[in-house]
Amino acid sequence: MDLPTPQRQHMVLWQHMVQLYAQSISEEDVSTRLLCSKSRVAPVKPITIPRFELCACVLSQLLAKVLHSLTLPIQQIMLSTDSNIVLAWIQRSPEQLKTFIGNRIKIIQRLTKNCQWNHVSSNENPADLISRGLNASDISSKELWWYGPDFLKEELEVNPVDFERITSDSDYLKELI
Repeated sequence: MDLPTPQRQHMVLWQHMVQLYAQSISEEDVSTRLLCSKSRVAPVKPITIPRFELCACVLSQLLAKVLHSLTLPIQQIMLSTDSNIVLAWIQRSPEQLKTFIGNRIKIIQRLTKNCQWNHVSSNENPADLISRGLNASDISSKELWWYGPDFLKEELEVNPVDFERITSDSDYLKELI
């Protein structure tokens, strides 16, 4: 991959899908490329959408191995999800959450303690393309898939999350102890 330094890595997460993008910022421009993606088949047992989103955040640990194998200098790792509920759970102590959620939050917090989390809207989330029923030939022509969302083409700023609104959501509240 022809990317100038410095490097910033960005993971985009959606349910059982994770994508890893490299973002390079130079004096002239900002460029991004898909490095890899990983998905899992949804479980047979039905679970809530926030729990799906949480599983994608845990799945991101598999892509961490890719980061460690790169010889590029990495200045910052940013993680995005379109689930505000998961972002709010990540802000909590795992002991305040039910076991399923708390165990995964503990893993996420340990693995991403030096990373920055932010929110990505569903229409800007390339991992969401799979859920829209696109097949491989459809995806091959989607710039969103190969180059990531438009905000990656700029120097990133964290999208603020409205935690007050989230903390009243029933899917969020039912996972609290």
